[in-house]
Amino acid sequence: MFNWQGRTDSEDGEKGLRWHQRVKHDVDPQDFASDAVTTDVALVGFASDLGVKHNKGRLGAAAGPNAIRGALANLPWHWPYAQLTDFGDVGVDPIRTANEIANSQHSLHGNSDIDSTSRIAQEAIPQCALSQAQNQYANAISYALTADLHTKAKGTTNKEPTDNQRLVIGLGGGHEIAWGSYLGLFNAHANHAEQATVAGERSGKRIGIINFDAHFDLRKPAPNTSSGTPFRQVYEHCQLHNVPFHYACVGVSKAANTSALFEFADSSNTRYVLDTQCNFSTICDTLAPMLQDIDLLYVTVCLDAFPASAAPGVSAPSALGVDPLLVIRVLRYLAEQQQAMQYQWQLCDIAEMNPQFDIDSRTAKLAARLIFEVTDALV
Repeated sequence: MFNWQGRTDSEDGEKGLRWHQRVKHDVDPQDFASDAVTTDVALVGFASDLGVKHNKGRLGAAAGPNAIRGALANLPWHWPYAQLTDFGDVGVDPIRTANEIANSQHSLHGNSDIDSTSRIAQEAIPQCALSQAQNQYANAISYALTADLHTKAKGTTNKEPTDNQRLVIGLGGGHEIAWGSYLGLFNAHANHAEQATVAGERSGKRIGIINFDAHFDLRKPAPNTSSGTPFRQVYEHCQLHNVPFHYACVGVSKAANTSALFEFADSSNTRYVLDTQCNFSTICDTLAPMLQDIDLLYVTVCLDAFPASAAPGVSAPSALGVDPLLVIRVLRYLAEQQQAMQYQWQLCDIAEMNPQFDIDSRTAKLAARLIFEVTDALV
């Protein structure tokens, strides 16, 4: 568990509090299952860079969640009635996975072919370890999204709790976090879908994804899933469940994506804005039709969407990138449009934070500022 600490301005009382003083962190994600915890803002870390390894990237993002927490710790807390809870990290455990696979293979084959069994287990370990971690993270996200809410609504002035949506923020970790985030959001509303079907209503919630990223991350698993495949996995999941694939990518670099990826983006009706074309009007015009056609919004920010000068601590730094101020403006637009376009934004994650390559904590501070802005817009 991360040790939250930082500056203390006791002379300012409640108005001088910072994130490290407001956060509750001696809890477990499983507490959500019994509604043992109420909160307005929930942090869930995904301490993995195995997907980055599968994608032939630079390792180090497994330490990303704590780097972001460290940058958040000293930020001021401007929402006096909101509760902040850190539910810790979900990570990859290859040793446990290896034992489980070996035991499974042994039960199937006995001692008849020990070498073959060992080889099969070793080949399966990385993918199984990643899949297990993503499923565990998805479960934590689902709990965070669906626990009963008794929280303080924005704009109220008394201390009586009122019902309000919870903001869940995922801390990455490689962009393989996105598959877990989407799965958690989808599963969180599965019960609603079943109830709606029984009642004769439209089944399920239409999920829209906005990805700020230099890459589509629509790669075909070859053979393993990776940090480059999450939205291809989402597409296939949508096909399997016969639901529309609502996906938009903002900041795509033509110099960082192959023709095959652009072709698949077009064939899958992916909406996108190139990094060279990014301005507020173009982005909003691209996103608006999708926003009008969804019920739930999930926003994911890959830190390699930004210039390397602002975000050096990533697996694949951008030569050009998108202005952070523009992204913040769009994030606030997305928060403001919820009522008018009738969707709900509850889930956001930050991906590809790699402290091993960061300079003066620039990338971690940018990640923290993005989380601060989203919190300010939604809480």
